[in-house]
Amino acid sequence: MSMSMWRHGVGKTFMAAVAVAVVGGVLPSSASAHAVAAGAATSPAAQASDAVPAQAEAASTLAAQTGEPVEVLFERTEYSEVFAQPDGSFKLTQSTAPQRVRASDGSWKPVDVTLAKRADGRIAPKAAVVDLSFSGKGAGGDLIRIGDRNSHTLTLGWDPQARHRVGPGRHRGDCKGFPANRQDPVPGQGPYTVALDL
Repeated sequence: MSMSMWRHGVGKTFMAAVAVAVVGGVLPSSASAHAVAAGAATSPAAQASDAVPAQAEAASTLAAQTGEPVEVLFERTEYSEVFAQPDGSFKLTQSTAPQRVRASDGSWKPVDVTLAKRADGRIAPKAAVVDLSFSGKGAGGDLIRIGDRNSHTLTLGWDPQARHRVGPGRHRGDCKGFPANRQDPVPGQGPYTVALDL
């Protein structure tokens, strides 16, 4: 199977057989599903030009042999999974919220928005798609910091010193008359509550 066949021949069959499940919460994983070439899928940049069709073909062959869905790991993302089906088709399962996070070593881990203190002293979710963190102490211009994979960073400042507890972060301020509580949803990560002691 060539790359051209994957993109044009198999691609058409794939698109015709796609089943999209759009959910707002975590998708349960199939206990009977298999995965192919887990080690090879950890560094897509190092894959040869025929790696995608080779993995798809291997997954399709194994699915036909076992009679159970087999994941095409090269196609896995934070939001979606692709499974080869025993009948030769492919099924895409997709979510509107991230279901997993890719670690620096290439492995996948479940999303975990529990706030914890990092080695640099900042407060951050244990596993999130974006690099989101809160100031550990003191005033300054980086109370909230959000970074992406391209080294772009957005920072938001607040003058008063901050206090944190596991879960929501509490920030003491001096803006009298300002609303004491509000919820700021983090895209794809669920809501965070910030309580201002005013």
